[in-house]
Amino acid sequence: MAIDLAQFRLPEAVNMPRIGATPIVVIGLLSASLFGLFYLAALNNPGIVRPPKPVAAAPERPVAQPVREAATPVPSVPAPPAAPAPERPRPATRAELREIQTLLKAAGYDPGPADGLMGPKTHGAIAAFRRDHGIAAGAEPDSVLLEAVRAARR
Repeated sequence: MAIDLAQFRLPEAVNMPRIGATPIVVIGLLSASLFGLFYLAALNNPGIVRPPKPVAAAPERPVAQPVREAATPVPSVPAPPAAPAPERPRPATRAELREIQTLLKAAGYDPGPADGLMGPKTHGAIAAFRRDHGIAAGAEPDSVLLEAVRAARR
């Protein structure tokens, strides 16, 4: 059984004022704009939204070769050990970044407030410190930078 709401009427005894469409539209627009403001604030706050970190590709597994029986035995030569890949430095945590900012300020660089967030001043101070001390430039602060700043303090 379907009820057609357009045909539904309240009894005449109930006198309710009829609401026009204008307040509903205004409330809807205000809600949408408020949601939009919060959404834009979240997009502009790097502490809330961070770009995804790149995922390293899984190492390829060697494909098993079919076993062939050779007429003459081939002496096996041990393969030279592969050189281990250099480990990438670990990105700094927020507490470590706060320590880096404090140590940079003590070393005479201006990283801004020691809040553990990467702002333009912190980025500039890190770039200047890396340039002055001959450390390879990186996109974000890492464990190598932390150790270098600690060593420069001594």
